[in-house]
Amino acid sequence: SSVSRLLIIICSTFFFNDTETREIYALSLHDVFRSNQNGKSLLSAIVSVDMKTQQMRRMGNFLSRTAPNIGTNALGWIGKWASVQLEDGPFWKDLAKVKRKTGDFDDFLEENFHRIPVVAKVDVRNPFKMTAFLAAFRTFLSQTSPGMLAWENRTHKDQTYVRISLSEKTRKEMRDSAFRNFALHYRVQPGRLTVTLGEEQLKAEIQKGLNPSE
Repeated sequence: SSVSRLLIIICSTFFFNDTETREIYALSLHDVFRSNQNGKSLLSAIVSVDMKTQQMRRMGNFLSRTAPNIGTNALGWIGKWASVQLEDGPFWKDLAKVKRKTGDFDDFLEENFHRIPVVAKVDVRNPFKMTAFLAAFRTFLSQTSPGMLAWENRTHKDQTYVRISLSEKTRKEMRDSAFRNFALHYRVQPGRLTVTLGEEQLKAEIQKGLNPSE
């Protein structure tokens, strides 16, 4: 049988007493509900982000020290919220079959984690800083792991996105590893960064953006 649809909205913030946080709640919830009007998401979790908190500052400083090319205030482009969605799809049916058959799905998850239909979104307050961050991050990865990754610009419905995967040479060297099929896909928009594991999930997000009423 098909996986039952479940929608859970989880909201959390670093501070609870200010008006701006309540406004973030409203904006974030509106975005999540709009994203899930098609009813296909199994889980939606959203958090309000305050870049002034000590945790976020530490994270930004750590990235700046690790990859100096990223510059200071590495995460200064992040806006007011971030979210994660788990979408319906064949992965869950296959997982359920393995669970019923063997009672254990650790090996299945290790071999198929790249198929998890997850969609992560980050609110972007400064698209120029985000673009600079992504460019610097790519340079950092290329310098630290030369020839290991392949970066491809792809399009769907005339909308551009990026696929990051292991290079053909690396895939051959890791032919016995579960990580050989690992890939990330991301799409940059003026007010949002969307990241997925599966390419189909990113294409679906593009389609929803072109046809928001569907």
